[in-house]
Amino acid sequence: MIYTSTDQLTTLLEEAIQKLPPTGLWNRLTTVPQAYKKRGVQAVLTGEVLIAGETTVNIHIGFQASFPLNLPFIFLNPAKTLGRIPHLENDGYICYIKGDGQFINYQDPIAVIEAALERAIDTLEKGYRKSNVVDFTNGFAEYWGRLEKVIELRSVIEVGDEAKEIAYAIVPPSDKKAFCYVADDEASLRQFIPQVRKQSFTIQKALYIPLKEGTQLIPPWFDDCWTLSQIIEAFEQYTTQDTQQFVKKSVRKFKSAELVIFALPRPKGGYALFGLRFTGIQNAYPLTSGSTVKQIIPVDIERLDRAYLTPRSGGLSSLNGKHVALIGCGSVGSYIGLELARAGIGKFTLIDADVLTYENVYRHAVGQYAVGLFKVDALKNDIEKRIPYVDVQAIPKRIETLLTTQKFDPSHYDAIVMATGEPTINLYMNEWLFHQKSSVPVLYTWLEPYGIGGHCLAHIEPSEPGCLQCLYQVTDDGNIENRASFAAPGQSFLKDIAGCGSLFTPFGSLDVARTAEITSRLLIHSLQGQSVNLLVSWKGDSHTFLSAGYQLTNRYSLEESALDEQKNQFHRDNCPICGQNHE
Repeated sequence: MIYTSTDQLTTLLEEAIQKLPPTGLWNRLTTVPQAYKKRGVQAVLTGEVLIAGETTVNIHIGFQASFPLNLPFIFLNPAKTLGRIPHLENDGYICYIKGDGQFINYQDPIAVIEAALERAIDTLEKGYRKSNVVDFTNGFAEYWGRLEKVIELRSVIEVGDEAKEIAYAIVPPSDKKAFCYVADDEASLRQFIPQVRKQSFTIQKALYIPLKEGTQLIPPWFDDCWTLSQIIEAFEQYTTQDTQQFVKKSVRKFKSAELVIFALPRPKGGYALFGLRFTGIQNAYPLTSGSTVKQIIPVDIERLDRAYLTPRSGGLSSLNGKHVALIGCGSVGSYIGLELARAGIGKFTLIDADVLTYENVYRHAVGQYAVGLFKVDALKNDIEKRIPYVDVQAIPKRIETLLTTQKFDPSHYDAIVMATGEPTINLYMNEWLFHQKSSVPVLYTWLEPYGIGGHCLAHIEPSEPGCLQCLYQVTDDGNIENRASFAAPGQSFLKDIAGCGSLFTPFGSLDVARTAEITSRLLIHSLQGQSVNLLVSWKGDSHTFLSAGYQLTNRYSLEESALDEQKNQFHRDNCPICGQNHE
């Protein structure tokens, strides 16, 4: 039952008063504190509990109307009762559990309250005994960001264990809000924000200072900040001699306002970044003795550097330095480009001579706002707007033009994706690369009409048998057959709506996305060391295809498991391309 009405919630609270330990010592607050209302709390129980067998504290249990579909809020009142302890927020809320994905037995609300109270008390006891002080360091950036007078700043600094000068800038707004950034230099800042690459803004100097491994810091209370003497003491205690010498050399000249970014090593790995902005500086730089300042402002750092963002976005840091040539930026190619960029690929060369039209937008990754642009330019813009740290070169030409003018060098790339959907071009590319003795992994991907399936042939290891040409053979009736195909040879699937200029092959966006996913995964595996040539196929519904009067191949009748078993058995010993190398 969900307690959405006042009467239902009141009944629940009366039952909880009688059953929660210690029995009979709980009461309902007549007025919900304003700070609790900000969390959606509509009713509060108050009572006293014993912590660590030594001290009694006052606890508030807050309930939203949707309880028991969510956990109750449990507060320590007042928040500073036990001193500065981890997992306690400024309104006294005790972070006793992460709610994401947490199963709650909403059929037994009293048990839910009891379990929550037990965990909250355990959290307080660990803080009281100081057995979880290390949690302050692991979560330092989060505590720092909740300080009352904190200001926000975005960082694209390459985080490491060496002190350095960094660039600080207020970037002109792209909409209505300007943002403050710090970066290693102006060039890296402009790389992160493509839309301001040609804008001008003022760059100021700031310092990046790493603290020593093993440093444990306790953040100030939420309504406070460290004093200058405390900051200087911490700087001298928790930085290396090299860092201190670097600072002395760097701050011989200083301004009336200075910014310092600190990097605190976390026991769990990585760094917590936090900042301090000093204003009204006199006599000496704020980290050195003899300095006076008018104001110390805590700075909350939003980390946007590549090393921080990539793994948290599902990407792989190992792919950041990889360069992929994507040939064909139509429906399948556009989805592949975006997925590979999201996976962490750091550099692309896009090759396609076509222009994006309105007929493309329902199954192309880039929307109608880019109609009229070359597909490569549309995809380049879309990738750079969506994903930081990606270097994209757009070449609005056909691949065969680049080949005949000797302007395509496969050795420049870590992988090549052929997503043209043109079998002739794909076969020519397969042969051309063979004669070039290229060792670069190449993936050929294509869709079948009406969503009956899609394929990706991953030619990862040139020294092993199995290339695109292996799939093609001439049938008894003179047709050229692709042995991977689900559609029988000798059929035409091109449709037109308004004449020859509107010819297209019917398939949908979901078919595109599925084929792009298979191709993207195979490419990522190849860049991570997979060295087996594979043919991977997926099979869709054939009802529309058959209703249109078309015929399937025997391969379509195979179960998915059989298709999977055959994925590395597609080569032909008599293949005119790779077979000659394996006689």
